[in-house]
Amino acid sequence: NIPFADTLFDYTLEHLDAITEQPVNQLFGTANFNDQDLTSASGSPMWIDFILLKSKGSVRIKRSHIEEPRCFFRGKFERISDHNPIIAVLSW
Repeated sequence: NIPFADTLFDYTLEHLDAITEQPVNQLFGTANFNDQDLTSASGSPMWIDFILLKSKGSVRIKRSHIEEPRCFFRGKFERISDHNPIIAVLSW
């Protein structure tokens, strides 16, 4: 759970020899929501979860996007997790 393009994010990519691709709809973000209390909810939702692949591997992310799944609970639609999932289609 680190911000995209943060120093720790860059360090992680370098040391794992990994790559990632930005999901097409980052509007949702993967965390930092005001309806949970596990992380700070200040500012806009943040993209802090990633799908990492080896940079020289044969697997590639064809496309990815962030979902915001909810369920009907206590009379309203509520988020089902403190994080939104990234859905990805991989090719190899």
